[in-house]
Amino acid sequence: MPKYVLTYFNVRARGELSRLALVYAGADWEDKRLQLQGETWQELKPDSQLKVLPELSVEGGYRVSESTVIPQYIAEKHDFGGSNAEERGLVCMIVKHLDDLFVNLGKGHFEKDEAKKAELIKELGEKHLPNTLENLEQIAQANGKGVLVGDNITTADLQLHNIAFNLLRWKDTVLDAYPTLKTIYAKVVAVPSIADWLKSRPESQY
Repeated sequence: MPKYVLTYFNVRARGELSRLALVYAGADWEDKRLQLQGETWQELKPDSQLKVLPELSVEGGYRVSESTVIPQYIAEKHDFGGSNAEERGLVCMIVKHLDDLFVNLGKGHFEKDEAKKAELIKELGEKHLPNTLENLEQIAQANGKGVLVGDNITTADLQLHNIAFNLLRWKDTVLDAYPTLKTIYAKVVAVPSIADWLKSRPESQY
């Protein structure tokens, strides 16, 4: 089994889906965390592939970057990325759809102007959040297998958990209107390796 090194900052944010994928895969990997402050990233940046994090290094010299690409690469290597081209397409679509929601969640979280912040949070709650969750609830119900795509957990389900974890910290009833998604969230949490990771991973604000 290849040895992986995932390099990212010491927060969940855009690195956590890759971590969840590595944990779910049962991979042999190193969680290389950089501090948000300091010179470490600036020292490493010139030698990075795209000058962005996260970045995954694989034993043998292969490297790949981008927060939604790394998890799907891991899933492809460990057989949970979808069983055919159609499923893989849906998985990538859902991961991207949830990533768009994550971007809008971040806009409200990091906005400094209080009036603008309130406006962004209102837009999140009234537009972006219900749009995304309603879309995915319909997809999950149509699939009818207790997961978003296919018969087994894929990166799409891991991404649902990843984003919903942040949403539930903001509003603990956020999944109540979406029973199928709520069941999928619980299913991911119940995976022993994921459950252990959630208990042991470093705490971070986001």
